Amino acid sequence: MIADDGTLYVDHSTLAAVTTCDTQGFLRYALGYTASEERAALLAGTALHRAVAAWFRRGHVGQARQVFEVAYREWAEANVPTDDRLSWRNTSLVVDRWLETHPAASLPWTTLPEYIEAGFAYPLTDDIVYTGRIDDLVAYAPPSQPELEWCVVDTKSTSRLSAPWRAQWIMDAQITGYVWAAQQLARAAGVERPVSAGFINAVEFARLPSDPTKICRGGTWGEGHGVPYAECARYHARYEILGPYYRTPEQIEEWRVDAIRWAKEYRRLAAVARDFGATALPTIPMRGKWTKACRFCEFNSENAKFCAAGRPTAMLGTALVREPWDPLAHAGVVLSRTI
Repeated sequence: MIADDGTLYVDHSTLAAVTTCDTQGFLRYALGYTASEERAALLAGTALHRAVAAWFRRGHVGQARQVFEVAYREWAEANVPTDDRLSWRNTSLVVDRWLETHPAASLPWTTLPEYIEAGFAYPLTDDIVYTGRIDDLVAYAPPSQPELEWCVVDTKSTSRLSAPWRAQWIMDAQITGYVWAAQQLARAAGVERPVSAGFINAVEFARLPSDPTKICRGGTWGEGHGVPYAECARYHARYEILGPYYRTPEQIEEWRVDAIRWAKEYRRLAAVARDFGATALPTIPMRGKWTKACRFCEFNSENAKFCAAGRPTAMLGTALVREPWDPLAHAGVVLSRTI
């Protein structure tokens, strides 16, 4: 997003797309298109974030469940097949189970209520501002240190809690960027606490077993319950707390330099979108073909296949839906209060 005064506002999603593939960054964040499957994942993830935030604020299961329902049920029942992993029934069972098993006393940190869903917008340069929303800023006591430190917590949903998915957070740029932002937040609040690490609150939105005739006897889905899968589906939900993942001052400064570089690249793509629109697509490189990122890209999903079809503009608005991305709105930050 470029403001009237020329200030560029970017978040992690925008920068990550640009680093992954120019076409992905151009389509999603400069032109504002997304695939229908990605929309379901985004809305389910957003609803999960809201439910977890409500839980951290009040510790009331019923209220958190209601928040998830209001945010997702109507849309999911109208747009997602009932046998899909992102269906209302499946996701609600997963979220219910997470809420039941995560009382405050079970968490490795102490939540700071005033910093739940803390939106931020801090300048990287005079005309580039990094924005985002920290799901939770918490007080954590490392086993080897007597002093409390602040850590960021980021809730993430995934289709599968695999070893590669877990491993990506060790060097993840979003954790680094959010640690940097939390440092700015603490400084602005006059709080003298070290901030150098992040946790991932991981929730798996996989399709739960639901056969009403097959008896659960363990195996792939864990312990056996001795009842039909339709009755014990919720108990097969999977989730983990990963971390803490520490970042050194050198890593944080390296992130800052890289973020500025990729923000400038996005500014170039945004200018092309402004001046030429979708007609410029044939001139935008497809870096994902070289980095094998196409296999994970929403624009190469089973239903979209946009790039494989030659990036035809006729598919815009059909296979792809227009949903412009506003980093400030996503962060919950009002423009006049950003800096």
